[in-house]
Amino acid sequence: MLTGAMSGVPVQTLARQTGRSVKTLYGQRYSGLRRLGVRRLPALLTEVPARDEG
Repeated sequence: MLTGAMSGVPVQTLARQTGRSVKTLYGQRYSGLRRLGVRRLPALLTEVPARDEG
């Protein structure tokens, strides 16, 4: 889910492709971001790579 979201694929498109509901995918994205310690998707692009380097 996060990979698709990071590549810019709309959640509605991912839902159609995977056969899951939009609500489920938003929940999965939220859960994945929380596990990584980020609150918003754009922060994932800047904060997580910086953690891996340090």
